[in-house]
Amino acid sequence: MILELKVSILGRDERVKLNKVYQTLNSYGAFVSRTARAILDKAGKNSTGNLSDSIEHEVSVDDQGNAVVTWPMENAPYWVFVEKGVRGALTSNKAPDSPFQFGTGSGEVGGLRRGIRQWIVDKPVAQWNDKKTGRFMSYDGMAYVISRNVYLHGIAPTPFLMPTIQAQFTRYKKLLENAYAKDISAAIGNVLQRKVNNIKVNFNLSN
Repeated sequence: MILELKVSILGRDERVKLNKVYQTLNSYGAFVSRTARAILDKAGKNSTGNLSDSIEHEVSVDDQGNAVVTWPMENAPYWVFVEKGVRGALTSNKAPDSPFQFGTGSGEVGGLRRGIRQWIVDKPVAQWNDKKTGRFMSYDGMAYVISRNVYLHGIAPTPFLMPTIQAQFTRYKKLLENAYAKDISAAIGNVLQRKVNNIKVNFNLSN
């Protein structure tokens, strides 16, 4: 993708190609993505790999003409629940600052249990021994027990993306400023070179 910035140089509007800026933003985005994936792996929050695979950055231009880096996370819209956690219907101890809570009626009916059921298979989780019958508990039974516990007590947050974005921006801010300076300096140099090439010098050799 080509990033451009409209600036006025020597009284003329010029479109400056931000090649260095793009390279810096792309490097920043890639570093954040790698770090976020590593945090998920370390926290054991990547059983299927879908969330990790969804952490891909995009460099683009917003409606105001600013160069930006975004992480759409389109294939894992649940990422925000992992990031911020969810307060339980009974207690908020696991995620006291989360804006989300079980029991508010805003979620899909039965969605938590279906998600837990799939997670048991994907992880995978070894079947439990039912203390009452002495037999292995079914996956549906396990999903009920786990989802009930999660519903009541919530999900602890695993801040993997937003803190990484903020921390690494502090590191890349100076690099980004230098990139803008280099791109604009190169554009000014090109304009001046065009001016020089267009100068016609007439020598009057007559007495």
